[in-house]
Amino acid sequence: MKTQATKRGLISLPEEILFDVFSRLLIKDLFRFRSVCKDWKKVITDSYFVDMHNARKNPDQYGSNFLIKCCTSTSDETLIYFVDYENHDTTSSKAFNINFKLPYSTKIKLVGSSNGLLCLCSLPDHEAYYICNPLTREVWHLPRPYDLDKDCEKKMSHYSAPLGFAFDKTTNTYKVVFTWCFYDKIYDHSKLKSGVGIYTLGSGKWRRVEDVPARRFFNPQETSQVLVNGALHWILLCEPKSELYNSIGAIDIQSESFRAFKMPREYYGAHRTLGVLQESLCVIDDICAGFVDAAVVFWVMKDYGNKDSWRKEYIVKKDMLGPLQRARSFKFFNTRKPKTVLLYGDKDDQGYYDLENKEFKHTLNNGIQPSSNKVEAVVVHLGSLISPKRIDFPSAQMISKTPARTRPKRKLSSAQTSKTPGHTRPKQKLKKSLRS
Repeated sequence: MKTQATKRGLISLPEEILFDVFSRLLIKDLFRFRSVCKDWKKVITDSYFVDMHNARKNPDQYGSNFLIKCCTSTSDETLIYFVDYENHDTTSSKAFNINFKLPYSTKIKLVGSSNGLLCLCSLPDHEAYYICNPLTREVWHLPRPYDLDKDCEKKMSHYSAPLGFAFDKTTNTYKVVFTWCFYDKIYDHSKLKSGVGIYTLGSGKWRRVEDVPARRFFNPQETSQVLVNGALHWILLCEPKSELYNSIGAIDIQSESFRAFKMPREYYGAHRTLGVLQESLCVIDDICAGFVDAAVVFWVMKDYGNKDSWRKEYIVKKDMLGPLQRARSFKFFNTRKPKTVLLYGDKDDQGYYDLENKEFKHTLNNGIQPSSNKVEAVVVHLGSLISPKRIDFPSAQMISKTPARTRPKRKLSSAQTSKTPGHTRPKQKLKKSLRS
């Protein structure tokens, strides 16, 4: 009887107290508590509560971050998995298929993750963009980007590729960025014209920024997002004679201005990629892949924007990486544990590497279907309750949401739909108390 009375007392707490208590819990716990009773679900799905929880969440707290893995099955269908990867004491982690319902394409690209939302786009044309919450399964279809065919000159071709998805803390806005390029068949650099397209969620339109150098590599599957110091970065496409050769380009998310700076001069003809190490821009060289003396070199930019501040911070011998030593390219992710990174190879091998103690632990993902034999992209995602519907309500059409039972039942007011994460509306007096 005591237990039942305690449960009734907890459920019947004033809503103000529930708001405060729930806003301090992990996202995983909140999803369990939604099913306890209708009143708890009402609190957890309230837009004011979502803003409060988002403002209080700590990205470094255990249980806040997840891996999102984008895989291609043998039937050429894209499958997206959700993985809790922050338990360093285990050698395996469970992967869950998210099962987004996207109407126009069975093959998609993972563009990036930022502040609780995920951006996807269709392949191979990159014409359909989606903003999703992988925890709530809510999916929004953004307006189609402007048509590059209209501006492409005769005997010229063009391509576009997603560059990244970012949240601007200064203005509380989300932005999708892609690169575009006009070129001739022989790739004459004198005729090459390139720039970026930017979509601010809630604006309803794409904007075009001219004269921004294109990416060096165009890979439809590759996830290119490198967000650091409030800017998206990429390796530039330039001929050797250009002053921007061997350079990194960056678009500032707030000002939408472009800048470039040189990469480390010491170069081994290795596979070179970008990353972020302990909040600093990093260049990763995969040297002599396949050989005994193969290594992964981490260059860190100590003073952001200063080309003379590159330091060869770590050299990781590939024979220390177990199954990953055969990988031809690497991605790595920061973890809550200081100077420990999660290394991810191109063959879906992964493991934790302690940069200080030079120790490696191989880990496995359980739950990924055997038919998902190719992992195209991996990103770290900070879980949230944020609804894409609230962010892009003026311009986007909600196309799908699974499961259906999580769809909000009440109509959002214009004041609510104009708000973005980080904003909170004044707390209103509750008209209805919780039922005991």
